[in-house]
Amino acid sequence: MPFDRLRRRDFITLLGGAALIGPSTAVAQTPKVYRLGTLTAGPPMSPASEDAAVLIGALTRRGYMLGQNLTYEAVVARAN
Repeated sequence: MPFDRLRRRDFITLLGGAALIGPSTAVAQTPKVYRLGTLTAGPPMSPASEDAAVLIGALTRRGYMLGQNLTYEAVVARAN
């Protein structure tokens, strides 16, 4: 089909086909991972402790899942 004899219907069909083929690759967003940290003067609060379980449980009810979009880090403050 020479382009000088391209009819309107053929042109629209050509554009529609190109639009369907064009965006064939989709780019997925990387999920944001939030870091939760506790700073204590005493022994670190482990994720298995009762206090951490309450905190992580409250965040889980709001849609944050430990290991998926939430990480937990326990830090001990050191006195100099």
